[in-house]
Parts: sequence; C-alpha cells; structure tokens
Amino acid sequence: MLKYKSFYLTFILIITSLFIFTLAVNATGNEPSIGSESAVLIDGDTGQVLYQKNAHNSMYPASITKLMTALLAIESLNPEDTITFSEEAIDRVDSGGSRIGIHPGEELTVNDALHGLLLMSANEIANGLAEETSQSIDTFINDMNSRAKELGALNTNFTNPHGLFNEEHQTTAYDMALITREIIRHPYFLEIMGHSTYEIPVTNKSDETRLLYQQHKMLNTKNDLTIYREDVIAGKVGYTRQSKNTLVTVSKKGSRTLIAVILRAEANDLYSDTASLLDYGFGEYKQVVLSAADFVNTQPIQDNGISIGSMELALANDVNLCIPINAEQEHLIYSLDLPVLSEHTLSSHDWFGNVTLSIGTAELMTLPLQIKSIVYDAEKSIDNSTSEITSPIDPVSSEENNEKNPWKLLISFIFIGVIGIIGFVFKII
Repeated sequence: MLKYKSFYLTFILIITSLFIFTLAVNATGNEPSIGSESAVLIDGDTGQVLYQKNAHNSMYPASITKLMTALLAIESLNPEDTITFSEEAIDRVDSGGSRIGIHPGEELTVNDALHGLLLMSANEIANGLAEETSQSIDTFINDMNSRAKELGALNTNFTNPHGLFNEEHQTTAYDMALITREIIRHPYFLEIMGHSTYEIPVTNKSDETRLLYQQHKMLNTKNDLTIYREDVIAGKVGYTRQSKNTLVTVSKKGSRTLIAVILRAEANDLYSDTASLLDYGFGEYKQVVLSAADFVNTQPIQDNGISIGSMELALANDVNLCIPINAEQEHLIYSLDLPVLSEHTLSSHDWFGNVTLSIGTAELMTLPLQIKSIVYDAEKSIDNSTSEITSPIDPVSSEENNEKNPWKLLISFIFIGVIGIIGFVFKII
C-alpha cells in the first residue's frame, strides 16, 4: 500500500514539475488563432513585435498603401493648402476603384483631400496629393519607396499612391506596421481618423457637399456597433481581388498603443482576427520600464592580444518593454551580440553591438548598445579617447549571465529535478 502511495505522490510531482517547466520555457502560451494569411502585432511605442504570422512575406497591400501617401502629404503640406486636381490625377486610376467624383480643375484643401483619402479611400485623391507633394506622380512613387526604406520597411515596393493592383506593388505586414508607427506620431493624422463622418463643402466644380464615411468598422460609431471599439484610434481598410482584404488598426489603452496589421484575409476573418490580436496584446502582456541603468556590461579592450583597458556598454535610453503578464522584470535574459574582430576607432557614445532580451525561450526585443565609458590602464601610453580593437570581444561570462538570467537556472533546476524524479519512479516500480 505504501508503495502505491509513493507512486501516486511521485506521479503528481512529475506532472507538477513538467507543468512548471513548460511555464518557464513558454513565456506566454495563449497566442491567438489567426485565419488571415499574414499578420503582425507590434507595440506602437517601441516597435516590439508581440505576435507575427508570415509577417515578412511579400503580399499586395491594396488601399492600406494610402497610409504611406498620407504620411508624405502630412510631412510636406499644410492642411489649409489648396490642391487643383489635374486630368492625369483623375484619369490615371481605374474607373472601377474607389472615387468621390473629383472633376478636372476642381480645388480642395489638403485637409478635405486627406479626409477623402483616409475615410473613403478615394484613388483620384491619392494621385492629386501625390502631384501636390512631389510635383508628379512618378516622383512621388520614388519618394514613397525612399521614405519606406528610411523607416526600415525594406521589403516594400510601391508602384502607385493608391494601392490598386500591380504585380510589383508589394509590402509585408511588418513593413506596414513600421509605416503606421511613423504616421501615428502626427496628431493631425489621429484627428482625421477620429471622424466617423466628414463633409466636404461645395467647391468651384461641385454645387453639392460630399458626405464621407469612415470605412474602418472599428472606428465608425454609425456603422456596426458589434465591431466598433472605443480603444481603436486609427486605421485603414483595403481590398482588391488579388490582395483580398487588408486592414491596419491602431489601438490605445492607457499609456499603451498597439498596431495590428492583417494581410490577405477573408472577409469573415478581417475584424475578428484584428480583435483577437488586440485582446492578446493587452491581455497577455504588460509594460515595464527598463531603465538604461538596468543593463551595464563591462568588456575588455585589447591591442594585439594585450589588455589595455575596458569599456562599459549600456542601453542609450530607458525602454518601455512589453513582457508576458505572468513574468517579472527580473526574469529577463540578456544575450549579447558584439562585433568580432572589429577594427575601428572607438569613442564614448559610439554604438557597439546589441543585446537581445528574452524570457524563457521567447525573444522579446533586440536593442542597440552604446559605449558609456572607456577606461585605459594607466601604464599604457594609449590615447584616452580612442583605441584600435584587433581581437574579439568576449561575451558575457557564464557566471554573470546566470546572475542576470535566473530563468536559465530555474529551467536547469526543474529539468534535473524531473529527470531525478523519473529515475526514482522507475526504481520504486
């Protein structure tokens, strides 16, 4: 009888240990099930990726392209400026696409045009803004691609300002999140997106006002209230037959802002997938402030294999980091990636390598490191501001890494414990 009690007790201990081991390895285990072919969720403040599915796969964006068009226009034009629409701007789009009926020679303010672009996705408006911003549509397209590269959207190629299908007009969910992260820095953009409806007054070519409706259902209080969300503050919807449904959504709760991008979705998945991503980001992650002083690492400086001093590497600024809701800041694992055989002159405040932050096996974010200070041995006749590095930089020692990374010790302890318990079970059986 005692043998059976011991067996059951051991069995329970094994199950419990395996559960704890799984919890330690997997930082968050409640990832949403996404039906769309591509999706990404990032933190709007830092760009930290919280969820991704084929986020770097090239796909057709459709009308979410207009976020880049709006960004360039907002960066270059004043809201009260006037646009006179050319015949080319109107004729250079497929008549079957989204329009609000602008006539050649018609004049609109930039403010009215941007509302037509972002609320009603008017393609002729996109062309008119492109001409006003860069003097020609073709020049504007070049400017779009250059600006995208500046933002880190390296897998994007735009061929028009509106998003109508072109085989070479492609982007990724991650790239669109980066573009969105930049445009939401502009309060004027958020003001535009806050309108469920907007009225363009009469113009020199139209005696009637034009009533515009927000097409992003999570933003429109006058559409489907089962989809509308108070936390959603901006976004853009798109569709072509080739791209299927695309959607960009920005949500804000308290001090946290999330950006969700969905590409190539079926209509039934579009908003449900977006809601799942937002709920996951807010529900499964919390934000902590990682102070620049929380990570300082000392590395040796060598000249021809001889130690001549040391340098301190640190984060340049405090970071608002998202970590799993069931984790704590002290669980962070810091993994260094430093240059090997670097041969350049070093100075204080130079960027030097990166540190990747993880919890368990889940990588959270990679941040650049900055040289905080350089100290040289007093007996070496070396310039105290610069030195040539000719040998590899040693990574963080295993002892220091274990002090910084309690998860590694915990996982090792649990694993050894599980093996020991299993051995004990076989012994008593």
